[in-house]
Amino acid sequence: MSETLLDGYSVSHGDTNAYLVVVHPSSCIYKSAVGESFQVKTVGERYKITRAVFYCMWFYAKPTGHLVARLYSATGTHGTNAKPYSSPLATSDLVDIAVLTSSRQAINFIFSGSQQYQVLKDHIYCIALEVHDGDFGAFDRILVASSSTPDHDGNGFHFKDGAWCPDE
Repeated sequence: MSETLLDGYSVSHGDTNAYLVVVHPSSCIYKSAVGESFQVKTVGERYKITRAVFYCMWFYAKPTGHLVARLYSATGTHGTNAKPYSSPLATSDLVDIAVLTSSRQAINFIFSGSQQYQVLKDHIYCIALEVHDGDFGAFDRILVASSSTPDHDGNGFHFKDGAWCPDE
């Protein structure tokens, strides 16, 4: 089942969850990052990525550590199998997992100073929410609100088994 992350409009659009369950990115079983592709379509203006909003909560027991959002250039076809490639173009400030509760809430990931990347028209990007560090127990989860009926044309992706993969 594919998971399409919300665009930050409202948590009420969510009807399912993407999930993060591990710290180590080479895990072959669980996801350490989830994200969404997007394309810049506006003509004649310049935009910088200054923040990303994800609706997050913890589930089962509360893990410790930090989350981070990263902006990437995309490879693949937008809307079907786009996924990150190369190094991040920008990285947000860390967010302490301790701010999460057992209910979904909007969490702002701020891109400060030189990390405010100027996006270009007609380019495809991916933004990923990643586990940066910490300690997850066997059943701990970070749930990220997503939708089975997205209101945009991006596609979801995740990091698992040491690689970026589009959601199926």
